[in-house]
Amino acid sequence: MGGKSPWDQRFLVYVMDVNHSLPETIETLDAWVVYGLVELQTGQFMTVDVYGQPCERKFSGPVCGPYRGVLYALKGDQKFLQKALKLTTSWTSEKCCMYCGATASGQLVYSAFGEGAPHRSTPQTTLGFITDGCLPNPWVRVPGFDLSMVLTDWLHLVDLAITPEASASAA
Repeated sequence: MGGKSPWDQRFLVYVMDVNHSLPETIETLDAWVVYGLVELQTGQFMTVDVYGQPCERKFSGPVCGPYRGVLYALKGDQKFLQKALKLTTSWTSEKCCMYCGATASGQLVYSAFGEGAPHRSTPQTTLGFITDGCLPNPWVRVPGFDLSMVLTDWLHLVDLAITPEASASAA
């Protein structure tokens, strides 16, 4: 990992237009990607398919020789993450953030910016995310899944109040 450009260490798995696909398409593709990640993590070819049915493989032995482990992150826009992770929160619901308890109105309103914003003291845990923040999906089944592996667009992660400051200092 060290000493190389981060761009040389990323691998794009697939690209698709979520506007022209069924929810089952995404679920199936993701299930097979997760299946491959688990094989790489364990270092062995599995003998069952993604549906738990016996699967005859032409391959045997170690997947990548002596190497084990996979570093991954799931990144996409809100629409993709909504479909892939089957989120129970969205930009149109009362509970609007998958990372914290921010809401569309009330005491934890998401538009309260700054260090002292009340929603900042309500971070979501990985366990809370898996049990309440999403419905069952392939990605949370990857051994070692953590909410920090889910990356969204930058504007979702940064206070919008920083925009005028950054714009003014860039001129």
